[in-house]
Amino acid sequence: MAFLFSRVIQSLFVLWLVVSLTFVGLQLTGDPIGFLSAEDATPLERETLRRAYGLEQPFFGQYLLFLFNASQGNLGNSMYSARPAMQILLERLPATLQLVSLGLGLALLIGIPLGVWSATRVGSRWDTIILNLSSMILSAPTFWIGMLLIYVFAVQWRLLPSQGSGTIWHLILPSLTLALPRAAVYTQLLRLYLLEVLSQDFICTARAKGMLERQIVYHHALRNALVPFVTVLGLQFAGLLSGAVITESLFAYPGMNRVALDALTRLDTPVILSFVLLSAFFYASINLLTDVAYLLIDPRVRYG
Repeated sequence: MAFLFSRVIQSLFVLWLVVSLTFVGLQLTGDPIGFLSAEDATPLERETLRRAYGLEQPFFGQYLLFLFNASQGNLGNSMYSARPAMQILLERLPATLQLVSLGLGLALLIGIPLGVWSATRVGSRWDTIILNLSSMILSAPTFWIGMLLIYVFAVQWRLLPSQGSGTIWHLILPSLTLALPRAAVYTQLLRLYLLEVLSQDFICTARAKGMLERQIVYHHALRNALVPFVTVLGLQFAGLLSGAVITESLFAYPGMNRVALDALTRLDTPVILSFVLLSAFFYASINLLTDVAYLLIDPRVRYG
C-alpha cells in the first residue's frame, strides 16, 4: 500500500508539472484572439473577446484561475465551439481507444510469436528473414506504411475503405498501420530478452534434467523475458493513445488526436490543455499498472 500511495503522489506531481509546462508554452506561443476575431475586428471587439476568455488578466492570474478550475474538473470551453473542452475529447476517446486497442492487439499477435520463433531458431534462415523484415518495417515512416496499405487494399484491390469509421472494416487499415511498426519492435525486443534468459544457468539446469524444450521456453524463459517487455508494452499503449495523430489524420478517423491537432493549429487553449492532461493521466495510470504487473509476473520483484 505504501508503494501504491507513493506512486499515486508521484503521478499527481507529474500531471501538475506537465500541464503547467504546457500552459506556459501556450502563453509564449501567441495571442489566440487573432484566430478568434475577424480580420476587420475593432480593438473594442478584440478586448471583449479577451475578457470573455479571461485573457485580460496577467499571466499568474490566468495560471491560478486555470489551476482552480482544473481541480474542479473544469478546463474551460472551446474557443470555437463554446462547448466544454474535456467533453469534446471524451466524446472522441472511445474511437481512439478502439483503434489503439485493436492495433496493439494485432501487434502482440504478430510480434510475440515471431519473437519466440526467432529466438528459438537463432542463426537460422528464418531468424535472418524475421530480423531483416522487422528492420525494414521499423525504418519506414508511419505515413508511408499507411499510404502503402491504402494503395494496395483500397485503391488496387478495393477490399477495404480508406477513410471514415462506423464498421470493423474501417478499423482494419488504420489499426494495421499502428500495429506493424509495434510488431517489429516487439519481435526484436522479445527475441533479445529471450536469448538473454535462455543463456542463463537455470535454463541449462532444466535442459540437463531432460525437460522438454517447449516447456523450458514457454513456462520458464518466456515468463522471465516478459518482465522488461511489460514496460515497453505499457509505454507503447500510452504513447499510441496520444500519438496516433498521423494515422487518424491519414485515414480521416474521428479520434481525439484529430481534435487535438485541429485545436493546436487554431491555438484553442482549453482543448489543448485538456488533451495534455488526458494524455498525462493515461501515461501516469499505465505506468502505475505496469509497476503492479511486475509483481504479478515476477514475485521476486520488490520495490523499496
